[in-house]
Amino acid sequence: MNPTPEIRAASSAALTGPAHSSPAAPSAAQPALFALPPALHLGLGAWVSVPARIDPQAPVLVAVHGIGRAARSQAQAFMQRAAQQGRMVVAPRFEASRWPNYQRLGRSGQRADVALLSLLESIGFQWRVNTRRIALFGYSGGAQFAHRFALLHPHRVQNLCICASGWYAWPDEQPLPPVRPAKLGAIGPNSALSEQRMSRFLQLPIEVVVGANDCVRDQNTRSTPLIDAVQGPDRLTRARRWVSALQAAAQARDLLAPARLTVLPGAGHDFQQCLADGRLLELALPSSDGQARAYASDLARAHSRALSHDLWAA
Repeated sequence: MNPTPEIRAASSAALTGPAHSSPAAPSAAQPALFALPPALHLGLGAWVSVPARIDPQAPVLVAVHGIGRAARSQAQAFMQRAAQQGRMVVAPRFEASRWPNYQRLGRSGQRADVALLSLLESIGFQWRVNTRRIALFGYSGGAQFAHRFALLHPHRVQNLCICASGWYAWPDEQPLPPVRPAKLGAIGPNSALSEQRMSRFLQLPIEVVVGANDCVRDQNTRSTPLIDAVQGPDRLTRARRWVSALQAAAQARDLLAPARLTVLPGAGHDFQQCLADGRLLELALPSSDGQARAYASDLARAHSRALSHDLWAA
């Protein structure tokens, strides 16, 4: 009996196959799901979904798990819609023993962002896909990782969708968590976060998603007097304030920021609840036409607001 095409573990032999072939051929109806071992990628493993037909123009979706580290569930949640668009899905798995602070890009020890870049390079070489720019998604702790990755590497991100982040790296006012060996902090000469990077980040298509019922502080909600004062007491409030802060930071630089907030009715801090009505899938994996229309609409609204402000100021 042949093994089911739904899940296949990629052996090291498969990863070193012929130069012009993928490790295995997925079926026409179902994308193949591979497990990549961490030993080959600076200790970072991953689940990778490969469609039957890959669109070389469609950015790979990188979907980052929360502190439950359910990477396989992330890949499975997005693989069908991604396959319809000819996209691969890469769901890295940051093991707790090796990556305890992956949400903050590796506050101590190895850098999680560098490991992801290495993983993407390996996947791009093996499957002959362009991983230089990615669609990036993160849920909860993964949302923390994703927006900090995008701040530090905005040139590698095509679009960003984050859901239910516990807290945020604030633009300008508050320093980002330190990252070794380079310090990722407030904008300045000793920081890895340059003004150029910040400006480029602010112009990314950014979707911020949170459940309408994700308004209760729990044991995993990071809380300090400063964070609570600036960002608010819960994930819903913090998402609203962060989007407003991004828009204000962009306006201060005369940039048109397309950051948007979507609140999901009936959803709490639960990944399956957030997936329930389908909007999260669409926001993380927009069709190219739909994304272009949404982006143009947001820019038009931002331009209208800026023009109105200038007229009143005159």
